[in-house]
Amino acid sequence: MLELKPFKDVRVLKNRGVVDQPSESFRIQLKTHGLNSGIVENILIHGNNKIQDVLIDHNEVSKEILEVLVEKGFNKGVKNKARQKLKSKKFRN
Repeated sequence: MLELKPFKDVRVLKNRGVVDQPSESFRIQLKTHGLNSGIVENILIHGNNKIQDVLIDHNEVSKEILEVLVEKGFNKGVKNKARQKLKSKKFRN
C-alpha cells in the first residue's frame, strides 16, 4: 500500500489553520531579502517563538544576534536553542 508523507506547512501558524500574519510576513522578508537589522528588530519585538526559531536556523545568523536571543528570546525553548547554537564550533571563538 502506498503511504504518503505528512505535509509540512512552512508558514508560521498561531494554531491549526490560522496564519500569524506579522510573523509570516517576517518569514517571507527573511527568505526574499536575507538577514538585516530591521528584520531582526521586528522579529524580536513583534515575532512569536516560531519565527525566532526560523531566525536561529538561518544560515546568515551572527553571534551577536544569538546573544540577544539568549537574553530577550520569546520563551525558554528559544533561549536554550540560541544558547546551544552559541556553543557550536562556528560561534565558539
